[in-house]
Amino acid sequence: MVTFMTVILRRQRSKDKKNHFYRCNFIGGEGISVEVEKGYNNFSYCNIFNASIAGIVAYSSHQSFYRCNFSNNWIGLQLESYSDVVESNFYHNHIAILLSSPKKDVIRKNFIIENKIGIEISAEIDSRGMGMNDINYNSFIKNDVHAIIYFLGKILFFYNNWTGNYWDNWIPYIPKPILCEDLLFKTYFFSWLNVDWHPLPLVNKSNIVNRD
Repeated sequence: MVTFMTVILRRQRSKDKKNHFYRCNFIGGEGISVEVEKGYNNFSYCNIFNASIAGIVAYSSHQSFYRCNFSNNWIGLQLESYSDVVESNFYHNHIAILLSSPKKDVIRKNFIIENKIGIEISAEIDSRGMGMNDINYNSFIKNDVHAIIYFLGKILFFYNNWTGNYWDNWIPYIPKPILCEDLLFKTYFFSWLNVDWHPLPLVNKSNIVNRD
């Protein structure tokens, strides 16, 4: 097990030069534990915890996070990129996953428990061309807010595919609308473009919490 305090992955031209982080500890402090400025990185079975701002912030595309543990961060994972894949565990963060104007990210089979906010999606300027994220087969348990989308701008075509998630405060088999807020007018609403049409009645058993 390798332990890091702060890591910055700079931009590089070749996508063939991938970084693989396996069973690493990223211990936060006054700031961000990992800043990712280059694409095509793989994080597997890593522990990211105790960051006062964010555990990992990714500015470049094609990141993958497999069976990592994000805990006790202000923001567990912040994605400001596209075509990322997240399949990990998030617990005791203020915000577990923050997606900033995302596009074609895959958020699947995550175990999201006891966070202030489970998934926060921010589409604050112009949502055209954004969205089309797959948020599927996650387990949302004991979060204050399981998922919310903040809008400031054009919102008509901000579609995301929510399918097969478990919501511990929802009626099984009944479509689950995702809470939305207009930041300009400070109003809450629901959009048919962001609905989990087939929520699961039970926790997804493939979501295995690994806290090594």
